[in-house]
Amino acid sequence: MGGGLGVAVAVLIATEQRFLTDRAPTNLTLAWAGGQGDRADRGLNHLGHDGLLPRTIGGHYGIVPKIEQLAIDEKIEAYNLPEGVIVHLYRNIVFGSPGVMSAVGVGTFVDPRTEGGKVNKSAAEDIVEPTPRENEYWLFYRVFPVDVAIIRGTTADPLGNITTEKEAVSLQILHLAMPDRASGGYVICQVERVAETGSLDSRDVRVLGILVDAVVVADPEQHTQSWNTVYNPAMSGELRIPTESLDPLPINERTITARRAAMELNADDVVNVGLGLPELVGRVAGEEGIHDLVTFTIDTGVIGGIPLSGLDFGSAVNREALVDHASSFDFIDGGGLSTIFLGVAECDASGNANASRFGNRLAGRGGAVNLAAHSLRSTV
Repeated sequence: MGGGLGVAVAVLIATEQRFLTDRAPTNLTLAWAGGQGDRADRGLNHLGHDGLLPRTIGGHYGIVPKIEQLAIDEKIEAYNLPEGVIVHLYRNIVFGSPGVMSAVGVGTFVDPRTEGGKVNKSAAEDIVEPTPRENEYWLFYRVFPVDVAIIRGTTADPLGNITTEKEAVSLQILHLAMPDRASGGYVICQVERVAETGSLDSRDVRVLGILVDAVVVADPEQHTQSWNTVYNPAMSGELRIPTESLDPLPINERTITARRAAMELNADDVVNVGLGLPELVGRVAGEEGIHDLVTFTIDTGVIGGIPLSGLDFGSAVNREALVDHASSFDFIDGGGLSTIFLGVAECDASGNANASRFGNRLAGRGGAVNLAAHSLRSTV
């Protein structure tokens, strides 16, 4: 996510340092679902080196510019698939499914009749297949083996059991560890601390120790809650804060646009806000005291509360509940949303939208394809 939530920073930095020193590892295929960068040099940007990554399958490229540039320069085979499809691919690997069958992406750039999710010319292999289904046309997304899974939690015990009590989101940590083990791979989990064996409350364990091969205890500066926040208990659901304690939004063209968008809200709406300018809609609702009339969600799994923006995006304060990443997209694909707010580069009078390419920039679609396909109302 844009806020750096759940990023195993210490592991990524160590991988980069080893590559720069020893030119190893090489020839890695990197797969990720949401945005795992800061639009500069943190997160997955540590892996953005020619030779380290010959192939990428990502849900969003816009905030990992070093990998984005490798794709633009044709130095890697780059694919962009819907975020929700990627997290469901992780889950399907566990039980030996050959892939994910979905109507998500039909008629978009992911459709093999157009680009098939290929970001550049170097991406020659077809990883999405057209599939007739009764009287419909669906897409079949092929699974891939997972040799190494890099995940993050808060606390580990010596048996490898992982809890996430101080994390803002849990994302797909279990759904990465399980397919990795099913593929015969290796699971590395970054944490901020280690507890004594038997001291963790079993109700809080999110990843089973039998799935974890290595635990990395990170330095504090490499295990912040988000890119912007070292630790805020309101983001991890440990307490609730007065909404007026949030810093007020500046009055500029972005917030004015967000306020106009917020006028489209109806009481009892179940709303999703996307990356970019739409992030501000939840903040506007909080400032106007109407956030309790609707339910804001973020596809990271956050339900309720006030979504945060900028380098905290993907999290919220005063949330009502938290589900994992795959379950969040189950809810989205099942039609659980009434209204979504998406950011786009351009759109036409019919509502066709380009959210993937901004001139020479490659943004990628993130969760927008899933969201637009299954919500009742979309605002861009």
